[in-house]
Amino acid sequence: MSHKLIARMPGEYRENHAIFPEMLANAHLIAAAPAMYEALVKAMVLIDIAALEEENRAYRGEQQPITSEARDRQHLAQAALAQAEGRG
Repeated sequence: MSHKLIARMPGEYRENHAIFPEMLANAHLIAAAPAMYEALVKAMVLIDIAALEEENRAYRGEQQPITSEARDRQHLAQAALAQAEGRG
C-alpha cells in the first residue's frame, strides 16, 4: 500500500506497526483541518440564517411545536470554530 507523505515523525513507523492506522487517520484529519475550518466558516452564514428564520417562525407562532434545532446547531458550530481558533 502506498501513501502520500503528509507529515514526518521521528522514529520508525511502518504499516505493520500497531499504532500506524491511528497515526494515519490523525494525519489525514490534520491535513483536512484547514479545508474543514474554511467550509465551516462559510457555512456559518447559512446556519445563522436558519437560526434566525427558526426564531422568527416561533415568534410569529408559525412553528408548532417550537424547536431550537437550528439554534442548537449554531451553538455547536460556534463552539467548534472557537476551539479551532484557540478560544474554547
